[in-house]
Amino acid sequence: MKPNETTIFLEKELGPRPADMELVDARLRRVYSQLPEALPVRRRMPFWLARSLCTAASLLLAMGLLLGVNQVNPAWAEGLPFVGSIFQSINDRGMKPNKNIQFAKTILAERSVEVPPGEEGHTAAIPAANPLTGPRSATLKEVYYDGTFVFAGIEFQLGEDCEGVLERWGPGFDFILNGESQVLRDQDGYPSSPGLGNGFVDISNYYFTNLGGGAYVMQKGFRVPDHMQGADTLDVVLGFDGFLTVADGGKPFTLSFTAQKTDVPTRTIDGGGLEQNGVRLVSATASPAVTCIVTEYPESYVNPACWACFSDGISIGGLGGCSDTRQDGMVRNIEVYAGLRESESRELVWTLFDKNGSSQHEAVFVLDFQTGTARAGSAEDIKEAPLGDYACGAEAIKSLTEGYLVEKLHMSQEKPMLYIATAGGYEELQVELLQDGTVLDSATAGEPNWYEDYVYWEYGSPEADDRDLADPDTRHKGWMIMMLDSYVNLDMAKPVTVRAYNAAGDLVLEEEITLAVTTGSW
Repeated sequence: MKPNETTIFLEKELGPRPADMELVDARLRRVYSQLPEALPVRRRMPFWLARSLCTAASLLLAMGLLLGVNQVNPAWAEGLPFVGSIFQSINDRGMKPNKNIQFAKTILAERSVEVPPGEEGHTAAIPAANPLTGPRSATLKEVYYDGTFVFAGIEFQLGEDCEGVLERWGPGFDFILNGESQVLRDQDGYPSSPGLGNGFVDISNYYFTNLGGGAYVMQKGFRVPDHMQGADTLDVVLGFDGFLTVADGGKPFTLSFTAQKTDVPTRTIDGGGLEQNGVRLVSATASPAVTCIVTEYPESYVNPACWACFSDGISIGGLGGCSDTRQDGMVRNIEVYAGLRESESRELVWTLFDKNGSSQHEAVFVLDFQTGTARAGSAEDIKEAPLGDYACGAEAIKSLTEGYLVEKLHMSQEKPMLYIATAGGYEELQVELLQDGTVLDSATAGEPNWYEDYVYWEYGSPEADDRDLADPDTRHKGWMIMMLDSYVNLDMAKPVTVRAYNAAGDLVLEEEITLAVTTGSW
């Protein structure tokens, strides 16, 4: 396709989140269309550059700075007592729902320790650059520390509501643990790399959740350096350089606290010399809150990508990671994921894929936390998450002369999409997906979702690979709506009901459909 056609397709296809977020939807689609297809390998990218890339093309997607996420799903934050539930109030950094991350946030909320108000260091005034700026503050509300991982929930009173708040990555940015800074800096004092090669991993959620009235919450998180792990207490200083996208970005300030260790059940897998194509499994640990996989691979791999999923292809939910070159040309790689329920019986499948070298899976390790064992696998162990598809067919589109029609329902983990065709003109609809009488997800079909001249095609068909092959006689009007929560909640083996209501609240569409379920491999 021509570049302008690609942009138009992406702006429509990868768009809207739900109900009251039309403006966010439009911005998301624009960001998607501008994202580069690949970025330099992370271990060779300066820390400040990686952050800058996030704040440029992928800012809204990767960091989620989109007008405040609780507008996306206000029920998530409503009714939650603030202290003791801040981790549940903080939204995920990614846009893809994940049951595992939701469970992990519940565990953090249950096992975190409330920080007593008023203690020295736990609340800091945010110094203003402008003397006319009103008082602002940052307050540590609760802390989770299990000897290896720390999560700190922080409330900010900024005195204004912004489209998005970004932490500034300047000289004041820091993690100081037991008096040791964990941030490598360039000659001008700016962060260049986190971790210093000592096992520290920054897994902070830099998504500031807007609570309204100028109040925000965010979560700092990190893996404790190897030589500090297991201690009963950990002295922490969080350094902030200030903020972007607020009228007064402020000056540097710090929050300090002593984290008290809480014992949590943790399962460990020793790599035991397991190696494949020079890639070694060092260890893997899993608690209800956090899963961590440590591996080593030769520096000779050109542009490796490492990730893990459950054995059925469902995402475990990534929290972050880092890699650094060790001795003898080996790179140590630490990846952090959401935790595992103690009853979780699915295996985890970890892989290293050399994107620009051999373009194949160089190593596959299958991890069984129930037995505490690991084995070497193959590409056949790597599954794609189930897909569920429904399509009405080209003839149904051609014969549509009045009313509305469910054109397609595409249930994929990355992009669950609902398409509604109409014989009429534009109007705003409220749509719902139901199963067994329960609403799984709802959204607004508004102007950002609307297309005037769209050619029918089907996922997985030849037309999906080349839109020019689609039948021009199927040109029609309709909406395409991203239904993010639907994939998490849906049972693909059961029928799905689609309902749509007009502005007057009248039911204008109710259709029960059955999905065709497929699976594949990466």
